[in-house]
Amino acid sequence: MVYDVYRWKVPYRIPIIDEPIVEAVLRVMRSGALFRGEDTRAFEQEMADYVGVKYGASTNSGTSALALMWEGLAYPAGSEVIMQANGYIAGASTAMQAGLRPVFVEPDEETHTLDVERVREAITPRTRAIYAIHMYGHPTDMDPLVALCERHGIDLIEVLAHATGARYRGRKVGSFGRAAMTTFGSKMVTVNGLGGMLLTNEEALAAGAISLRKNVPDQGVDYYHMERLPHNYQLSEPLAAMGRINLRRLDEHIARRRQHAARLTAMLRAADLPIHLPVEREWATHAYLHYVIRAPHRDELRAFLADRRVEARLHYECPVYLIGPIRRALGHDRGDFPISDRICSEVISLPVGPWLSDDQVDYLGEQVVDFFKTRVRPAAKPEAARR
Repeated sequence: MVYDVYRWKVPYRIPIIDEPIVEAVLRVMRSGALFRGEDTRAFEQEMADYVGVKYGASTNSGTSALALMWEGLAYPAGSEVIMQANGYIAGASTAMQAGLRPVFVEPDEETHTLDVERVREAITPRTRAIYAIHMYGHPTDMDPLVALCERHGIDLIEVLAHATGARYRGRKVGSFGRAAMTTFGSKMVTVNGLGGMLLTNEEALAAGAISLRKNVPDQGVDYYHMERLPHNYQLSEPLAAMGRINLRRLDEHIARRRQHAARLTAMLRAADLPIHLPVEREWATHAYLHYVIRAPHRDELRAFLADRRVEARLHYECPVYLIGPIRRALGHDRGDFPISDRICSEVISLPVGPWLSDDQVDYLGEQVVDFFKTRVRPAAKPEAARR
C-alpha cells in the first residue's frame, strides 16, 4: 500500500520537499555526478563535525553502516555484543551476519535505554562491545557505560538513529564510543529516502568503510590487488545534498519537537490518564524523534486515533529477541525478557514532528484524552505516570 500523508489530520511524518531541497537536487542532477561527489564528502564531514567526531562514512542505509562497522571492527567469530531486548532488529541481525552473538538485556523501564546494572551482569570474557541505542531520542546514561567499557577493555557502540542532536550532560551523543551509527530515513536528519552513516574518530575504520561500500577499487588499486570483497552500499549524491540542507535545520527541528512534547505532556498529565508518559533525566536533552507513551489498550487506542485521522506508530511491537531467525539462532522463548515483553505490548508513538502546528498537537492530545475518558474504564494509574 502506498503511504498517503494527506489522509492524516495529524501525520507522523511528511516529506520535506521545499525550494532549497528542489534546487539542491536539480543542481546535482544537472552536474551528472550522482555518486561519490562533492556533496557526499561534504555531508560526511559536516555530520562528523556536528556530532563531534573526526570522520563520517556515508552509506545507503543505517543497516549497511552497521554491516561495514562490524566488518571493520573484525571481532573474532563468536564474540558477544550486549544490547537491549526491546531494540530494533538491525543491530542484532548485522552482528549475527558478522559471526557475532547478541547478548540481550532488559532496558531501563522509564527511559527504555540500556540498564547499566544489567549490562554489568551480562559481561563475560567473550564480550567485545556494548551496543547502546539512544532510544526514541533519549540518551543512554553514558558515564557509567564508558567507565564499564574502560574497566573491561571493551568497545562502546552508539546508535543515533533516533537521537542525532540529543545531548548527554551537554555533549552530543555519538561522540562517546569507538563508533556510532545514524540513519537518514524518516529520522532526525532525513534525506527523503534511505541512507546512513558510520561516525568515528578512527581514520582506519572510516577509510575501510568508504573503501568497502563500493564495488570498484580505490584509486590506484586494480581489481587484482583488492584485499577484501566489497559491497554496493553507496549513498547517492542527490540524497547527500538533501541531507546537508536538513542537517542545517536539525537544531531548529529539535527545538520544535521539544516544544510539542512539552505541550503534549502537560495536556496528558493534567488529564490524569492511566498511562506512562515519556521521561527526561536531568542529564539528558531528549530529541523526541518519537514521543512514546505506554498505555493499556494500546491497539484500540491506535485504531481510535486512526479513525480521527491521527497517525500513531509502534516502536517496537515485537522484542528483538523474539524475531524468528534471532529467536531460533539464540534459543530464546517468550518470557525470557518480561520487561521488554511488557514494554513492547504497551508502547505507542505519537506525532510531534516540527511540521505540526500547536493546534494539531492540541487536537492529538484531545483525542488521546477522549479515548481514555469515554472508551476505557477507570483503572489504577501506573506509578511512573504519577511523577
